[in-house]
Amino acid sequence: MNWHIECTAMLFDMDGTLVDSTPCIEGLWRQWAVRQHLNPDFVMQHVHGCRGIETHLDTAAEVALLLTEDARTLDSTVAITSAAEFLAQRHPRQWAVVTSAPRTMPLAKLAYAGQPTLGHIISADEVSQCKKHRLLSSS
Repeated sequence: MNWHIECTAMLFDMDGTLVDSTPCIEGLWRQWAVRQHLNPDFVMQHVHGCRGIETHLDTAAEVALLLTEDARTLDSTVAITSAAEFLAQRHPRQWAVVTSAPRTMPLAKLAYAGQPTLGHIISADEVSQCKKHRLLSSS
């Protein structure tokens, strides 16, 4: 199937679109769930696409710990095939990364995976609600 899309700019989610660090993220959340005596499978149903603070962590210290652990596990981050070539064909003003992670994480993960980081990054630091907010608030 060939696609032809005309647009001025594009927004890309980071994980699963430009890089895949899912094993790292899920591993960290599963470890956290065990430490909190929660069912890891239940926790995994609720954390993707949310800022850490929106997952009902008790303190900012817990979020900071998870982010520190995430930064130490970059070696499980891999580039999505052809994503770098696709982005290289676009002007930096024509694309942005939208992520529920704080700004430091997409910069680190994209660089580690060899992806360009010239586009704008819209991160958890710049928004007041997670990407899922509209879905969560309407249910």
